[in-house]
Amino acid sequence: MRYFEWNYITREVVEYERVGECNCCGDCCRAVVSFVAGASKPEEWRVSSEHTDEAGIWAEASPEAAPRYLIKMTSVEWPEDYVGCRALNADNKCDNHLSKLSICAYWPFHPAHVAPFSRCSYSFKEVARWPIEH
Repeated sequence: MRYFEWNYITREVVEYERVGECNCCGDCCRAVVSFVAGASKPEEWRVSSEHTDEAGIWAEASPEAAPRYLIKMTSVEWPEDYVGCRALNADNKCDNHLSKLSICAYWPFHPAHVAPFSRCSYSFKEVARWPIEH
């Protein structure tokens, strides 16, 4: 799995290595994570103005020989009336683990996705950086 940050503020791409394993804290499954999604098929996605909004930073998960998943996280909330994902079981594991959505399977994509979750065991290490070509 390859993880990238497309930073349209600094006009560069940063590649990350995700470090660690899920510790099953369940925090990301109990939160309401809001995001904007880009196209998930490389042939539909282009580095263009359609993917550069006011914040300018997008995260990408790119499995080998599979579609790319591009998102921009906009907020994380813990509403009092929300108990979490229906697939989260009492052991903080996903009952749909083998068939869960790609965004769940590859989460977190980026260091900013870990920041709101103090118990998350994942971290990211920068491995490369290059300019976004015009």
